[in-house]
Amino acid sequence: SLFQDDHGTSYQNPENTTQGTLEVKNVAGYNVMALKGGQSTSGYWNGGMRTLTIPVDSEGRRGAKNFYCHTQHWFETGLMGQTGAQTIAFLTGKNEVICSMSINKSDTVGNTAHVDWFAPQNKKIKTLDFQPTAYEGNPFNLKMGGGHNDFLKEGDRLRIFWYGQYYYFTIPEIKDMACEKIQVWIGQWGDRNLGNQLVTHNYLKKIWFRKDNVEKYRDVLNRYKSGDVVYIDGNDTAVYVNGMKRMEDEIRGSKHFLVPPGETEIQFSYSAFSSPPPTIKAKIREAYL
Repeated sequence: SLFQDDHGTSYQNPENTTQGTLEVKNVAGYNVMALKGGQSTSGYWNGGMRTLTIPVDSEGRRGAKNFYCHTQHWFETGLMGQTGAQTIAFLTGKNEVICSMSINKSDTVGNTAHVDWFAPQNKKIKTLDFQPTAYEGNPFNLKMGGGHNDFLKEGDRLRIFWYGQYYYFTIPEIKDMACEKIQVWIGQWGDRNLGNQLVTHNYLKKIWFRKDNVEKYRDVLNRYKSGDVVYIDGNDTAVYVNGMKRMEDEIRGSKHFLVPPGETEIQFSYSAFSSPPPTIKAKIREAYL
């Protein structure tokens, strides 16, 4: 794994202790990164951390001033009053935070959690509350969207995602900041245990990082990765990838057709090198007058 154990400073929040250990384990058929144990009990948030150093690109350069990162998170309680948190931070070579995100729940009685996004100097740029249940209202469970999430940095522009909607920020100080590291921290609140007091599913499921706007390539990446789900909704005339709207994937001038009465044949085309072939399903809703 490119992620290495790191017991140093969590730059998303330097008060987060990092004495604990993270592990990769299989949960319900998914390989996830989780808190294994060994964390301190002296701080507000205590956990473990791993850091990924971005490999050099095809030009031999390490930093990425422009990048896209797709992540999948699983944050779902099984009992009221459970606590826990996970953070992801994109850092420069000098460990400056370009942007970061925290999913956290310190509510020891009820079931209210928060997701926070930060700019440099850990300036909070957006915060949202949600109920981390297995049902609607929680995008970080398996049922309502699979925890898909992404970050896009283009110069001084930052795009973040929440539950089907993108938010855009112009942050002048990040324009020339290049991402060289990614820190993932997972932890528990105070001295609470890792049994029934910990958020039942507090995991990072997947991370995929792409450096944009390099001047030469060894290979051209496929538009879609193995396991991606592409959904075209004719009702709102939009293309979705893993539950996230992707308007740039639609050819300009495309027309979403209606299915007339009777028998209709629909043809799907895909690249010859696609192995295995994609699984395709079409759903037609009848209109009653």
